[in-house]
Order: sequence, then structure tokens, then C-alpha cells
Amino acid sequence: MKSRKAIKSILLVAAMFLCTSLLTGCLSRLTYHHKKSEIFQCVSENKEKLAADIAAKEYANALSLGVVVAVNSSDQCVIYDCGGQGIAPSSTSFGFYYSYNDEPHVVTETSYYYYGLGLNSEGKGYSANIDHNYYYTEKICENFWYFEWQY
Repeated sequence: MKSRKAIKSILLVAAMFLCTSLLTGCLSRLTYHHKKSEIFQCVSENKEKLAADIAAKEYANALSLGVVVAVNSSDQCVIYDCGGQGIAPSSTSFGFYYSYNDEPHVVTETSYYYYGLGLNSEGKGYSANIDHNYYYTEKICENFWYFEWQY
């Protein structure tokens, strides 16, 4: 009987640890996201294929690249969602977009958000603080831009 209680206690503690770790993002390998360097490499290696898909308005091939989990398009850009980690108010989402005018944009994983709204030069890219959220975008190569949101 004592061993069953001990096993239940251990399982309860393990479950609590796992839940706490997931909620705080400590086990980020269990969430889907890709490092900035992986996104840059994927775009650099596949930019011709991606550009051809954009011209044909056919985005299914992007999903086979291994870093893209969803694709959305607007009149200004095509947005490639590469996942995220954490739970708001401490979450981050990552991706890249194809800018038709090769200018930086503020985008979300699913939609075009703003054009040039308060973007400030930062490092190699541009950033903005929008509604208490941090946004960063950086040019990968011609027309392709990386983006990151921190909520």
C-alpha cells in the first residue's frame, strides 16, 4: 500500500513539474518553433522555390520545408508562420514574410497588420512596441523578411 501511495505522489509531482514547465516555456523543445538562424537558412536555400510559389499563388510547397506551419497572404505580403513558444503574456511567435515592395511590414502569423507603423531602426532590422507587445523584423534577402513577436 505504501508503495502505491509513493508512486502516486511521484506521478503527481512529475505532472505538476511538466505543467509548470510547459506554462513557463521552460520545455521549449515541446513547443513548435524554429530558431532565427534556421529560418534564415531555410529562406536563403529555398528563395527561388518560394518566389515561384508566390508568383503562382500556390503555397503548399512551403509547408514541406520543415520550418513553416502555416501560410497566409494579403495584398502586401505573404506570411509564413514558423511557430511559437510559451503562453501569453510571455509568449513569442516567429516567421518570415515576402514583401511585394521589399519594405519592412508589421505582420502577425496570420495577417498583415500595419505598414511602417512606428518601426524604428534596431540592430540589423526594425522594431516596434505595439499595444505593450514587442515586434522585430529583419531582412533575410531580397523581398524576404524575418519577424518575431514577443507578447
